[in-house]
Amino acid sequence: MGKTTPLTDTQIKQPKLAEKVITLSDGGGLQLRIKPNGSKLCIDKKPALMGLGAYPSIKLAQACKLRESVKELLAQGINPKLHRDEQEQKKQAIINNTLSSVVGNWLKLKEFEVQASTLKTINTTLTNHVLPHLGKLPIIDITAPIAIKVLRLIEAKGNLEIL
Repeated sequence: MGKTTPLTDTQIKQPKLAEKVITLSDGGGLQLRIKPNGSKLCIDKKPALMGLGAYPSIKLAQACKLRESVKELLAQGINPKLHRDEQEQKKQAIINNTLSSVVGNWLKLKEFEVQASTLKTINTTLTNHVLPHLGKLPIIDITAPIAIKVLRLIEAKGNLEIL
């Protein structure tokens, strides 16, 4: 087998569209697949077909770096696809665990343990004073200084009874 010549951006930008998928190889398992509609996807075919990102969002140099990180994971005995999926799940868990969602879940839990009027007061207080400032933040990102800053805003309004 001959040595594969690394791809260049010029080669990637200028291929002619065909009626079927065109595959350009960069060597080391990195390939660029060009679909008939013109979309381009960088993939790593070793150990198994794994998408690295769509060109031009992912530049050739980035795809090469991603391929190297895949090789490093493989050398450590880690399945790159599973690793990527786990990392994405962790990111989604952080994003979905905002203060608003945690408050909503907590209120549902306390629905039968606390009097309705108390729960309504807590919900109103949080909705009016805390959630506008912190509601969209992932719970993991809320630090004491951030919380204190919001409490100072409430204090400045003169709403001391809710602190």
